[in-house]
Amino acid sequence: MNHTVEKLLVPTPDHLIPFFNCTHVTKVIITPVGLTGKISIVAPANTRSAGLILQNGGRIGTFTPDEDTRPIVYYFKGTGKQGYKIFKGQTVLHEGVLDI
Repeated sequence: MNHTVEKLLVPTPDHLIPFFNCTHVTKVIITPVGLTGKISIVAPANTRSAGLILQNGGRIGTFTPDEDTRPIVYYFKGTGKQGYKIFKGQTVLHEGVLDI
């Protein structure tokens, strides 16, 4: 597999309380593994179940122009399914579904 997925139930970060209006959210960290180059990790809002609210937390760590293999964080309120894709350039390396 070219990535790992970590799901954690966490207190809602302060900057997201107005957006989510709840005490806890699911934090999902998707980390590329064994990949090089510019990697995109995309979880678009139109691939989620009804009742699941998504907020992109952004990439973690530093960035160099030639390579971007940093993990990405998403926060979710509610339960459901979320589609995501991992790209290298225009090539889809993986399509998956998160069960939140």
